[in-house]
Amino acid sequence: MTSGRSSVEFLEFLDWLGSKGLLPLNTAQARKAVANKVLEALDPSELHDVTALDIDQVMRRFTNKFGKRYTPESLRTYRSRFETSVSDFSAYCDNPVGFKIAGRTRPATQAGEQAERTSTPKTSPKKRPPPATTTTVEATGTTRVSPSNVIPIQVRENLTISVGPIPFDFTAAEAKRVANVILALATEA
Repeated sequence: MTSGRSSVEFLEFLDWLGSKGLLPLNTAQARKAVANKVLEALDPSELHDVTALDIDQVMRRFTNKFGKRYTPESLRTYRSRFETSVSDFSAYCDNPVGFKIAGRTRPATQAGEQAERTSTPKTSPKKRPPPATTTTVEATGTTRVSPSNVIPIQVRENLTISVGPIPFDFTAAEAKRVANVILALATEA
């Protein structure tokens, strides 16, 4: 890693995060893709120090130039990823030896399970909620997704399931994988 703060070093830093395992590779690649797109809104003369950029102004310019290509939720996701990436890069530039990723580095489900295990006594039986008419399948992991991007699917008259949140970059291969999991859960009627 070089010690500069230019856009080139910034993008190298994002590659480095994935190659060193400091972030999951997909997360590092998603951050780099967003950074490349957002930085396109700026003039090359403005890219000598990424850490000095005004994120609000940069995102306003990105939205003005390219906003029609994206949904409002995608723009919020882009802002979040870009802001986190710049923050991590700035922290690394300020203290490479003591650098730590600012965001969460493990899936939320693991953290939630750990909290549940420590707060629930082993002797108390776990009560199951009554059957509901709505079921939610939630995405977990490091990809940031919008809680508002939940798809309700009416299965029968008294049963609607919700699938989501669906990431903005959801691929056909991922959709098939989810469909196969749901098919495996089905019982013969």
